[in-house]
Amino acid sequence: MKQLRFLALTLSCLSLLILIPRSVAAGTTGKISGQVVDAETGEPLPGANIVLENTFMGAAADLDGKFVILNVGPGVYTVKASMMGYGSFTYENINVSIDLTTKVNFRLGTEILETGESVTVFAERELVQRDLTASTAVVGVDEIAALPVAELSDIIELQAGIVNRDGNLHIRGGRAGEVGYWIDGMPVTDVFDGGSVIEFNKDAVQELQVISGAFNAEYGQAQSGIINIATKEGSNDFGGSVTAYSGDHISSNDDIFFDIDGADPIDTRNLEVSLHGPIVKDKLFYFVNARYINRGGWIRGQRKFLPNFLPVGVEADENGVPVLNSDGTVRLVPSDSSAIGDNEFVDMNGSKELFTQAKLVYRVTPAIKLGYTFLRNDRDFREFSLANNERSYIFNPDGATRKFREGNTHIAKLTHVLGSRTFYDIGVSFFSKKFESKLFEDLKVQTDENGDPIIVGEDGILIENPNRYVDPELLLEFPFNFRSGGTDNSRFRRETETWLGKFDITSQVTNSHQVKGGLQFRRHRVFLEDIALQPVGGFDPEDPFSDFQIPTLGSRFHDKYLHKPKEFSGYLQDKMEFESMVVNVGIRFDHFDPDGVVLADPSDPEVTNPIKPEHKFEDSNGNGFQDDGERTFTEAERRAFWFKDATTKTRVSPRIGIAFPVTDRGVFHFSYGYFIQVPNFERLYQNPEFELEPGEGTATTIGNADLKPEFTISGEIGLQQQIGDDIGSDITIFFRDIRDLAGTNSEAVSVFGTGQRYSKIVNSDFGFVRGVVLSGSKRFGQGMSASLDYTFQIAKTTNSDPEQARRNQAEGREEEITLTNTDWDQLHTVNATLSYSKPRWGGSLLYQYGSGQPFTPRDTQDVGTLLTNSERKPVFNNLDLRAYYNLPIPGGYSARLFLRVFNLFDTLNEVNVFDDTGDGKFTVDETTATFPDLVNTKREFFTNQTHFSEPRRVEIGMTLGF
Repeated sequence: MKQLRFLALTLSCLSLLILIPRSVAAGTTGKISGQVVDAETGEPLPGANIVLENTFMGAAADLDGKFVILNVGPGVYTVKASMMGYGSFTYENINVSIDLTTKVNFRLGTEILETGESVTVFAERELVQRDLTASTAVVGVDEIAALPVAELSDIIELQAGIVNRDGNLHIRGGRAGEVGYWIDGMPVTDVFDGGSVIEFNKDAVQELQVISGAFNAEYGQAQSGIINIATKEGSNDFGGSVTAYSGDHISSNDDIFFDIDGADPIDTRNLEVSLHGPIVKDKLFYFVNARYINRGGWIRGQRKFLPNFLPVGVEADENGVPVLNSDGTVRLVPSDSSAIGDNEFVDMNGSKELFTQAKLVYRVTPAIKLGYTFLRNDRDFREFSLANNERSYIFNPDGATRKFREGNTHIAKLTHVLGSRTFYDIGVSFFSKKFESKLFEDLKVQTDENGDPIIVGEDGILIENPNRYVDPELLLEFPFNFRSGGTDNSRFRRETETWLGKFDITSQVTNSHQVKGGLQFRRHRVFLEDIALQPVGGFDPEDPFSDFQIPTLGSRFHDKYLHKPKEFSGYLQDKMEFESMVVNVGIRFDHFDPDGVVLADPSDPEVTNPIKPEHKFEDSNGNGFQDDGERTFTEAERRAFWFKDATTKTRVSPRIGIAFPVTDRGVFHFSYGYFIQVPNFERLYQNPEFELEPGEGTATTIGNADLKPEFTISGEIGLQQQIGDDIGSDITIFFRDIRDLAGTNSEAVSVFGTGQRYSKIVNSDFGFVRGVVLSGSKRFGQGMSASLDYTFQIAKTTNSDPEQARRNQAEGREEEITLTNTDWDQLHTVNATLSYSKPRWGGSLLYQYGSGQPFTPRDTQDVGTLLTNSERKPVFNNLDLRAYYNLPIPGGYSARLFLRVFNLFDTLNEVNVFDDTGDGKFTVDETTATFPDLVNTKREFFTNQTHFSEPRRVEIGMTLGF
C-alpha cells in the first residue's frame, strides 16, 4: 500500500512541475497550505491533487498528506482536492493575502464517490491570522469598493496607528518620509523626500497592505512602516467598467471660506475607464486603467487686483475723507487703472490630475511568466499654505505660483518555477518623478546678434519678459493687509530617477521552513535647480514689468546640483511554520554610496568667497599675508582642496517575529527588529554651494552628504482573539526607539574672522514612541459588517523638524536637549466603519476622531523650549457617507448609482490655531491691530482658511460594468 501511495505521490509531483504561479511579483503573493486526510480514519492521503480552479496552479500532497501552493496572488479562490478512490471536496471563497499563509484542510470520503456527488463548502474568512507576526492591515478589493473614500491615501489614513498632519502621514509616531512604498513587489519611494513616486488610483488596486509592526527583512529603507500595493491584472475573462461622477463643496461656513455657499454640480468632475481581458487566450493578458479628475478647491481667492497693481495713493472726497469700498476697505489709487481685477473668485487649492496604468502578463511557457506594469501620474495644482506664503496672494491670485508633478514607473518581472516548491523572480524597474513650482512656462533667454546669451549684472543671463513677471517692489505688504500686487519670482525644479535591479528566490525547503533571499541594486539620479529671478536696473513705477535675469550659478539666488548615489542590499529570511508556532526571522544588509562632498574646513564654507589667507593664495611662509611671488588661487584650484568626499555607509539589520496560539481562537504575536533608512536626500544635498546669508547670527543651514543612516528599534507584543463566530479583535502594545535622526547641530559653526555662524544638518535628533492599539471587526453577515480601532500613542522627540534647533538659535531661545511632544503627537485616534448591503442597495459610514495635536503657545516670558508643544488643539471629528443603488440591466451588464458625502455634518474642525489663544478663529492681535484696512478688512486678514479642515463635499455618480 505504501508503494502505491509513493507511486501516486511521484506521478502527481511530476505532473505539477509545469504549473505556473498566478502572479509574477515578489512581495505581492501569499501561500496556501494544508493537509488531505481520509474522512473516516484520519490517515493522510499522499498523492492527492489540490488545484486552484480557473488557474494553472496546484500541488500534490506528500507522504504526510501535506501540500503547499506558493506564489499565489492576493484574491479569492476556489480550491479543490481529489484523489483516485475518493470523492472530491471543494472550498469556495478562500482568501489569500500578501506574505501570509492561508490554511485549507481536506477530509475526503469514499461514500461521496459512491453517490457520484462532490462536496462544496463556502469558506468563511478567518478572523484570526495565525501566521501574522507583525501588525498588518490588509484591505482587499471588496473592502476598497465598500469604503466611502475617493482616493487610496484616504484608505491608508484609516489604518490604526496613522496620524495625518498637514497632509503628511505619520505611522506610529515617525516623521513623514519614514515610510516605504512598494508596487508589485518593487520599492517606489521617492528618495528625495520619502514620499511616493506616483499617486495611485484605488480602483486599480487588488490588495493594499499597511505594515506598521516589525516588517520582514525583505523590506528596507523604511523606519516607520511599509505600504505595499498589488495591482490588478487581466485573465481569460473580458470585462471593464466606466465610472463618472461630479460634485461640489456645499457648506454653510461662508464666514470662513469665500464663495462656498453656492453649488456648482461640476466643480469637481471625474471620468475613469478600466478594461481587462486576454490578448491571446491562456497566454497574454492585459489590464488598463485611465482616470481624469478635476478637483475644485474649497479655498478661493478673489481677483481684486492684478499683479501689476501699484498703489500711489488713497482716493478721497472733496473734504479729504478717504473713500471706502463696499466692504469697508479704503479705495486705493493705482498707477495703472488696467491693473484692477475683475473680482472673480479663483481656486487657490484646486487641481487637475491624470492617472494611467497598463499591465501585461505573458505566460511564455508553463514554467516562465513575464509581467510588465506601466504607471503614470500627471498633476497640475495649486497649494494654499502658510509655509510658502500663498495666502498673501488671496486678492492677487494671479501672482501665486502653480505646481506641476509628473511621475512615471516601469516595472518588468520574470518568474521562473524551478519545481513545485521553488521559484525565483528577476525584476527591473525605472521610475522618475519631476516636480516644478513656477508662475509661467519655461524661460526664454535673450540673445545678441551672434546668438549668444546676453550677460548682465554679475554674470546673470537676461531673459525675455513679455508683460509677465513684475518688479519685487510691487510685493507690498502693509501691516495686517494682503498683497495688492506682485508676482512670485521664484522657480523651482527637481527630478528624481531610480534604476533598480532585484533578484528574489523562494523555496519551501520543508513543510515547516519557507526560505527567501534576495539582492537589490539601486542607482539614483537626483537633480535640483532653485532660482530667484532678479530685476535688472532700477525700479520704474510706470513700467513694473522689469527686465529680469537668471542669477549666476552659485549665488544666493541660484542653486543647482546633480548627484548619482548608489545603494546595494541583500536579505535572508526564514518563515518557520509549526503546529504550535510561527517564527519569522531575517537579517538585512544595506550599503550606501552618497556621491556627495563635505567641507574640508567648516570654518570657511564659501568656495567663491574665501576668507582664510591660505585659501586665497599660496601662503608659502605661513605669515597670513600675500607676499611677492605667492600666486592667487583660481576658483577651480580652490575646489580641488575645498571639499572631501562623503564616506560610504554599511548597516546590518536583524529582525524577528513570532506568532503562536494561546487558545483555539487566540494567537499571541511578537515582533522586534532594527530598521535603518538613509536620510531623505534633500537633507544630504541642501545648500549645495555652502552659501551663507548675509549678516551676523544663525540664518543659514547647510546640508551634509556624510549623514549616517537614521536608526529605529521597533517592537510590539499583541493578541488576536476571535469572539463568537463573526467578531475578531486584536490588542497590540508597541514601542519605537528612534535614533540618529537628521537635525541641526545644537552648537552653530562659527565662520573664521567674522560674526557669522551657520547650522549644519547632523544626526542629532532622537525620539521615543509608545502606544497601544485596540481593534475589532465584525465579519459580513446578515447584510452587515463593521470595524473599529482605537490607538493610544505618545510620541516624543527632541525636534519635530530637522531645522527646529537652528530656528531656536536664530530666535535666541535657550536650547535644551529634552524630549517634547512631536507636532503630530495625537494621543487618541479612533476609526470606525459600518457597512450594510442588500442585493439592490446599500451604504457605509466612516467615522474618524482624533484628540488635539500639540502646538507651541506664544512665549510670554523667557522660558525657552519649555513651552514647545505644551498645549493642545481642539479635537477632530468627521463622518463620511456612501450609498448606492444597483439598476437592473439585462445582458450581463451592471449599473450602480452612488452618492458620497464627505464631512457629512459640515464640521468645522480646527486643525491649526492661533498661538496666543489656542483658537482657530480668534486672536488677540485682531483687537490690537490699528493699521487702516487698505486691501482687506481685519476680519478677512485674521480669518485663516488653513486653520480648518475641508468643508462638506458631495459627489454623485454612476459606474457601468460589462
